[in-house]
Amino acid sequence: FDIFDTLLKRDCAVPHDVFRAMACVSGRDPDAFCRERVAAEARARASGREVSLEDIYREMPGDEPEKEALQALELRMEAVLLTGNQVVKPLYRAAMEWGKPVYILSDMYLPEAFVASVLENCGYRDYRALYISAARGKKKRDGSLFRLAMKDNGLKPARLFHVGDSLRGDFLAAHAVGVRARRIPTRTNHTTYRPIGESTGDDAR
Repeated sequence: FDIFDTLLKRDCAVPHDVFRAMACVSGRDPDAFCRERVAAEARARASGREVSLEDIYREMPGDEPEKEALQALELRMEAVLLTGNQVVKPLYRAAMEWGKPVYILSDMYLPEAFVASVLENCGYRDYRALYISAARGKKKRDGSLFRLAMKDNGLKPARLFHVGDSLRGDFLAAHAVGVRARRIPTRTNHTTYRPIGESTGDDAR
């Protein structure tokens, strides 16, 4: 399974709303802070390598204590806004009831331990392994995160089925490494959740 816009959704209208909420809490101008955060992520991604939240905040203006405080605030906001996607949750439960081994993969900058805690709080338990691109240095959208998960767990692509919302990362990339996939419509999830500074190659949203 994919995570964001698949197992989890964010309870806000657009992804940038989390940055505007952070600005309101920290007494900043919402539009200015949103521009700074988006620009920082774009700079961090300019090298083409996979980035973490720490990488993004290194590109933010301000001193180190200020950046650390903003990172912590972003994680707190995410913890509040992320909820289980009730459209997909029954499929996850069915896979567990059928005794299928479940693996979870995501192209995302958030820390792997943080994502694991959110999944736990939202009722996603007993999966075999979690792979977050920022922690693994591999990307689902270029196939390398799929290949890493298969190598680590002795999995054969022909016996796997991937579920996610992204045309590029969840459907095309899965097929490129021999994994069958089903793309779910993002609009059924009510929100969109993407690494903000990254072009996914999907339809404009």
